[in-house]
Amino acid sequence: MSNEKICLGYDIMGPRGPIPNCLNPKFLNIIYEASDWYFETSMQYWQERFNYNWPVYNSNFYEHYAKVKSLYHIIEDRKSGNSYDWYYIIEPFGSLWDFLHPRRTAKKSSYEFISKAAINEINNHSGKLLISFVIDGGFFITKKTFLNLKAFLSKNKISEDKVYLVFNDALLEKSLKSINLNVNFYNHNMPLFTKSEEFNNVLDDPNFDYWSGSDEPQVGKLYGKKSTILLYDEFKNNIKSEKKDFLVFSRHWNLQRLLLISKLKKLGLDNSLVSWNKKEYSPALAEEFLKIDGDKELLNLMSTTNSVLDIDDITKIAGYGFETKNLYLETYMSIVTESLFFQGTNIHGVSDPINEITPEFISGYLSEKIWKPIGHSHPFIFVGPPKILSFIRNEYGFKTFGEYIDESYDDEMDDWKRWDKLKKLITDFANKTIEQKQKFLSDVASILEYNQKLFLKMVFDKHKYEQKIREFLK
Repeated sequence: MSNEKICLGYDIMGPRGPIPNCLNPKFLNIIYEASDWYFETSMQYWQERFNYNWPVYNSNFYEHYAKVKSLYHIIEDRKSGNSYDWYYIIEPFGSLWDFLHPRRTAKKSSYEFISKAAINEINNHSGKLLISFVIDGGFFITKKTFLNLKAFLSKNKISEDKVYLVFNDALLEKSLKSINLNVNFYNHNMPLFTKSEEFNNVLDDPNFDYWSGSDEPQVGKLYGKKSTILLYDEFKNNIKSEKKDFLVFSRHWNLQRLLLISKLKKLGLDNSLVSWNKKEYSPALAEEFLKIDGDKELLNLMSTTNSVLDIDDITKIAGYGFETKNLYLETYMSIVTESLFFQGTNIHGVSDPINEITPEFISGYLSEKIWKPIGHSHPFIFVGPPKILSFIRNEYGFKTFGEYIDESYDDEMDDWKRWDKLKKLITDFANKTIEQKQKFLSDVASILEYNQKLFLKMVFDKHKYEQKIREFLK
């Protein structure tokens, strides 16, 4: 396999490099005025000036194995007899909604910002279309989103075999086949390698500060506390120390997290470590929750108080740089709550085709959350999309705990049936005696040791998985 770099083509090359493809040209002036910025780090200023998140950006994710060229030079090369494969790259940022429904423009979607010259090169010459969405994911992974892509390709006579998708989504490839969208697809879980790198940095340097001197685009300047990692030996030596049942981090409020905290409240909130922030209160979400659960006392508690575990201002947590080993030492299990859960059915438990809610097309987005307990030698229950446990086993070789707890919830595609199984699993574990809980930790100890070693090794295997992306694009 040749290590020759792939070529990424851009409509516009600016003073600091390529301008993101499909960016609304109305924003070019501010980029040129601030040409000393790196585009992707200017989000806070962008929001303050325009009250707008741009729908596309340059992540530099491919910079180690890609070269960039302007479309002008690519065309000139072809005309001079130097033809080569290249990719017109689009990187939607954060929300596909902004990408598909760009504000401050008459365009119906950001696809309409692709130049006619680029479409001509893709249709008639050696250009290809690469849509890369590994920085984020999940929301607006719907049938409607990809029917939109299918319609765009058809309208512009772009062959589907010239389209490449690199997404962080374990279920999307199967969903694309369900609508007969026959594009090239590759799933890459970037948070696994980023989180592994962070853990290794902390272990190599106890004074390592993830956020030192940096800005987090969502919240600006951060001043993080020093992270600590729970290594296997310390975990094993403390199996019989006093513990609470579950560790639950709850940053953004959503339905599954409210239902989970309500369940833990019924089991005794003091028996677990649970975080929440009252700033996240949403009247619409509260109303939705009350239709199902009716626990007004819980909503009053969560909307008037903060529950702090690792950092006072939980709104500043962005997934990285806030690891505290004591929280894992002090609990038997983590309950990992992914941002997505109720996708396939609405709150009444039935499919909702009008709003594109259907069990046949759901996202398998997997953020950094599941890697935290694995990195800390901690067993976990996963409250998120189905088939994720089987994915991390088959794709990366991690082990889960099906020999000791009921993990059949992972195979349940129906959201509400999966939630019922999770509730039972949580209740069953909470009702165990202290001796039974300690035995569980002893039983799964070899799995935890294996997983932590594999997780810490992942950063060193990063090149192997990047090579897979190179091979996919080649």
